Amino acid sequence: IKHKGSDEYINLQSLAPPFGDGQRWFTVSLEEPGKDAASRRNQKFWLEEVDSGLLDKFSVLSGAFIVLRDYMNRLNDPDEIDSDIVQPSDIVDELAKWTSKSSGGYQERWPDMMRVIEGVELAFEFLKKETNESTKHIQRQLCTVLKNYVEYASEESQLYLSKNELLDILFEKMGQDINAEGVLSALVKSC
Repeated sequence: IKHKGSDEYINLQSLAPPFGDGQRWFTVSLEEPGKDAASRRNQKFWLEEVDSGLLDKFSVLSGAFIVLRDYMNRLNDPDEIDSDIVQPSDIVDELAKWTSKSSGGYQERWPDMMRVIEGVELAFEFLKKETNESTKHIQRQLCTVLKNYVEYASEESQLYLSKNELLDILFEKMGQDINAEGVLSALVKSC
C-alpha cells in the first residue's frame, strides 16, 4: 500500500476485527529505509476502498502456489507422488490459462504478485527437477506461466529472470519438450 501523503510504502501488520458496518482499522508501519524496526512509527489508517478484484486475483495466485509448494515437498517422497499428480496438473493448467488472459486490467500486476509469493522461485524449483512423465506436464505449464510472466512483467521483473542461475536452468531444459525455449525467446524479444 502506498501512503498518498508521503508516497511511502506501508505494510499491513495486523487486522482488527470488523466493527460497525463491516469497517476495519489497520495498524501499519511506514517502511523507512535504513531505520531499524524500533524506530518505525505505527500509525492508524482508514482504507476507504479496496480493489476486491485484485484481492481475488492475489488469492487465486497464492492458493495455486501453495498447492504447488506442497506438491514440491512431496516430490521428495516417491510413495506420495502418484496419489496427488492430478491436482497439481489441474492447478497448473488453470494457472497457465489464467496468466495468458488479458482481462480485468490486472495483467500488469500479477507478475509482481507472483514475485511477492515467490512463485518465480517455485517455478524454477520445479524446472530443476528431472523431467519425467510425472513432472513433464507441470514443467511445460510452468514454462507457459513464465513466458506469460515475461510478456506482462515490468522491465525489473524481466531482468530478475535474466539472472545467470535461472537462465542456466532454462538452457539445461532446452529440447526436453517443456517449452523452455519459449521462455528464453520471450526474454530475448523483451530486450
